[in-house]
Amino acid sequence: LKQGFTYTGIDLSPSAIAYAQNRYKDNPKAAFIVGDVTCLKDIPDSCFDAGLDILFFHMLVTDEHRRKYLSEVRRVLKPAAGMLLMQAVRPAAVIEEVSGSGDLSGGKEDTNHLPRIPARFNNEAGYRREMQEAGFVIRKSYTRDRRCFMHLKNVRE
Repeated sequence: LKQGFTYTGIDLSPSAIAYAQNRYKDNPKAAFIVGDVTCLKDIPDSCFDAGLDILFFHMLVTDEHRRKYLSEVRRVLKPAAGMLLMQAVRPAAVIEEVSGSGDLSGGKEDTNHLPRIPARFNNEAGYRREMQEAGFVIRKSYTRDRRCFMHLKNVRE
């Protein structure tokens, strides 16, 4: 938004959307929608120039939800549009319940005291496989500080 781009944020949480709407209420280029990202039925095909997923994809636990999400992202992105994906990388065994108290810190002190919620982490190779199976071309990927970064290209006709 600071660079003059138009931004549309989508979240299932009405309170998260209300927070964002209030924070950016004076910016006419910011729009926020309460919606399910696995079913973006109110968003037309090929309407976004770029996509950004910061620490969301790993929150989709089932294969079905992950495939639906990636399919919808590809549908609403313009052909050849870019996308940045940043996801947490954790050992495959680390999937916690909401009330779980497992160590997600990788041996470091965990200062995040939020409740644990279900998640399905992957490593870089696993995220690469999922993105390629969905039809994205991976332009660049790397892992740093327990985060996997991928620069994707939406390839479709």
